[in-house]
Amino acid sequence: IKVSALILANILYGQSSVTFQTFMNPAIPGDHPDSTLSRIDNEFYTTGLSFNLIPVIFDSTYLVHWEAIAQPVSAAWTNYGNSPAGGCCGIQVVYYNDKYWHFFSRAGQMYFVTADDIRGSWTMATLIKRPSVVPGLSYNNSIFVDNDSS
Repeated sequence: IKVSALILANILYGQSSVTFQTFMNPAIPGDHPDSTLSRIDNEFYTTGLSFNLIPVIFDSTYLVHWEAIAQPVSAAWTNYGNSPAGGCCGIQVVYYNDKYWHFFSRAGQMYFVTADDIRGSWTMATLIKRPSVVPGLSYNNSIFVDNDSS
């Protein structure tokens, strides 16, 4: 009963915005710091810091059982790197313009990859050019996506 109440509370009150389907603080076993939670249709997706190089996208229906479903950044990417604590910071998964977008940072730069299906195939990383009037666009949730075309 306590777990059901916690899940219901997270679904009802964990939503960070009533207009954009993102949620806060998913509970995933293991080391997944700074994770973000998105709801797309009836599924929840999360991604977060990945100090073992590869960001992973996890999927859940009820915020209890999680499945790793995608590794959106290709090991063939030239900026991939292979150093301890040198991984990618998975920032957010969104569905926009009929594509899944995965935003992440690596070595102080922000990138994105896209896919027609959440499980892949994902494009190679594209660098997001930082406007000079927006200093600090490089890490953790610096991207905002207008999903209602307003």
